[in-house]
Amino acid sequence: MSGVLLWTDIETTGLDECRDAVLEIGMQATDWVLHPLDRGMRVVVRPSRWWWRRLRMSAYCRHMHAVNRLIDEVDAGGAHTFSRSEAASTVIEYIAKHSEGGMPLLAGSSVDFDRRFLRRMHFLGHSALEGVSHRIVDVSVLDEIARHRYPDVYAHRPDRTTNHRAANCLHDSMNLYHYYQQHLLKQQTQAEKS
Repeated sequence: MSGVLLWTDIETTGLDECRDAVLEIGMQATDWVLHPLDRGMRVVVRPSRWWWRRLRMSAYCRHMHAVNRLIDEVDAGGAHTFSRSEAASTVIEYIAKHSEGGMPLLAGSSVDFDRRFLRRMHFLGHSALEGVSHRIVDVSVLDEIARHRYPDVYAHRPDRTTNHRAANCLHDSMNLYHYYQQHLLKQQTQAEKS
C-alpha cells in the first residue's frame, strides 16, 4: 500500500452518477501528514451535449454553479477545459505519477460520491480510477465520530468555504483532516493509553 493520499473533489450537475455529469475535477497528492507532493491537478470538464445537461440541471445546482462561476468557466472553454475522455486521461496520468510506491488511496469528504462518478469516466477503455486502492480516507467519517462521541471537538472544527469549487473543497477537506489529526486522533490515542 502506498503512503500517498490523493485528495479528490469533483463538482457535478447533480447527484446521480448515471444521469448527471462531472463539471470539475481536482486532486492533490499528499503524504499522511499532508505534505503536498506536487502542485495538484484541476480540470474543468465540458460534458457532451452540454446544452442538454444544463437544461436538465436542477435549479439548485444551476444556481450554485452560476454563483461560483463554474458554468461560466465551462462555457468559456480554455486551457483547463477538457472533454470527458481528456479529463479521464488527465486523472489516469495523475494517479500513475503517484503510484510508484503502491496504490494511492483516494481521500476527501464524502469521497465515495467522487469515486462513483470517476469510476464511470474512461479513456481508451481504462477507468479513470485504475491504479487506486479500493480503500479510502473519508474525513466525513471523522466528522460523524466527533459529532456523536466528541461534541466539544466537533463544535470547534474549522469552517468550510462551501462554494463548491474543487480547489476550495480540497482545501476544506485537508484542513478538516489536519484539525482531526490534532484534536480527535490524538485524543483517541491518549484515551487508549489510559
